Amino acid sequence: MSDPLTGLANRNQFNIKLNDAIRLSQRNNNQFALLQIDLDKFKPINDNYGHPFGDAYLKQVSSILMQSCREIDTVARIGGDEFSIIILDVDTKDEANKPVERILTAISQSILIDGIEVNIGLSIGISFFKKDAENAEDLVKKADEALYIAKNNPEVNYCYYDITG
Repeated sequence: MSDPLTGLANRNQFNIKLNDAIRLSQRNNNQFALLQIDLDKFKPINDNYGHPFGDAYLKQVSSILMQSCREIDTVARIGGDEFSIIILDVDTKDEANKPVERILTAISQSILIDGIEVNIGLSIGISFFKKDAENAEDLVKKADEALYIAKNNPEVNYCYYDITG
């Protein structure tokens, strides 16, 4: 249920937590946000410095993500350099922006590993349960769509799913 490298929730635990969040949201009649996160230009880290260095970088990023969220939120490593975060009990973009801004501020700082400073960015796609989707599969799909918009737009680090386009 945990990612062996980072100790974060793995994909299986994430899926369980996502379904739990949906049930809780339905019961309490509130929303939550799903963040899909992808590191920008991570492959050159492994290519230039080796996989042990890349693993150390992923551990540092994982720690930053955990520190940027609340205990009730779920931070998961989905695979490679992809992460997902379930931010419970947020109903508006303004509320979701708080952890997003904490993450972006922390990641914008260089990370020092083995005496080498590394600074790569990340992209975040965000969707809301119930506003954007009413099931787990659609919620993830819409956060992924927003993520790819953010990745393809160098002027932004994050993007909310927007049904209006």
